This record gives sequence, C-alpha cells and structure tokens, in this order.
Amino acid sequence: MTLNESKLDAVSLSRLWHWRLGHPASNVPIKMDDSISHVLNEDCYCCDQSKFKVGKFPKTDPLIHQNNPPFWRVFCDGYGGQNSLGAESCEGAIGGFVFSDTSSGTIKRKLHATTKQFPSMLFQFLQDVESQHFACREIVVDTHSVNRALFQRKRKTSPLCSTAR
Repeated sequence: MTLNESKLDAVSLSRLWHWRLGHPASNVPIKMDDSISHVLNEDCYCCDQSKFKVGKFPKTDPLIHQNNPPFWRVFCDGYGGQNSLGAESCEGAIGGFVFSDTSSGTIKRKLHATTKQFPSMLFQFLQDVESQHFACREIVVDTHSVNRALFQRKRKTSPLCSTAR
C-alpha cells in the first residue's frame, strides 16, 4: 500500500510521524521536521500503556526452607519432545523429566519415549527417595505433558473423575 504524505492534513501527518518515530512526546516531530506544524494532542493507546508501571514482586527468602529435610519439596519439569534432542537417542527417547530438590541440591534426570511414562518415572523416583530413608511431602510440577499424563492416569483409575466432551 502506498501512502502519499502530501495529501494528508496536519493532524494526520502529525499522527503518522508520531507512530513512525515510536510514540515520542508531542513536540518531538515538530522539532525534527519543518513540514509538521500541528502538535498532536490526543490519547494514544501505546503511549497510555507505556506509562503503566508494574510493582515489584516479593522475593522469596531462601532461608525459609533451609530447615526442611532433603526431598521435602521436589520440583519436576519436562524437556524435549519430538526431535528437540537433535539426534536419534538411545532406546528411542524423545525427551525427559527432571526431578530437582533444592534443599539437598539433588537433580535426577529420566528419559522418556512418551509422556505417558511419567507416572512410572515418578514412582521410581519416589522409591529412590524412600530407599534413602527420606519422604517427599510436596511435588511441584510445571509441565503440560506431566499434568496430562497425571490426568490420564487418574481418569483410568478413578471412577469419580470424568471429563466433559
């Protein structure tokens, strides 16, 4: 689309230069170019949004959980999928799950061929924790495939769980 700037009125030309210059103050286009004579005085959505400020997020004190025993809270996350590992892997793995404990610094990785293997990997991890005479009280999960695998497992075993179709 071609735009003929000479056919624009003063207001439209000011608005055009306001957008082209990345929403500067209203007097900046006038100082830059003599052909612009109109001071743009209107609400601009982008300019209004840029003036909004976001407050600080509260910091979590790392010493709060220092007294927790090992494996009290375990974080689980998934990685990979499809061909993201870059090459053909051993045993046909396409991704993996990471189990991380912040209090002991332990990180366990388990590869998977499908996300449906997550419940068995979680069971293996929890058995390993119990073999060290610890107990896992909280598991924080942040992966769609992990949540999906848990939901599929729960739906198969629980008669109370149903889905709307």
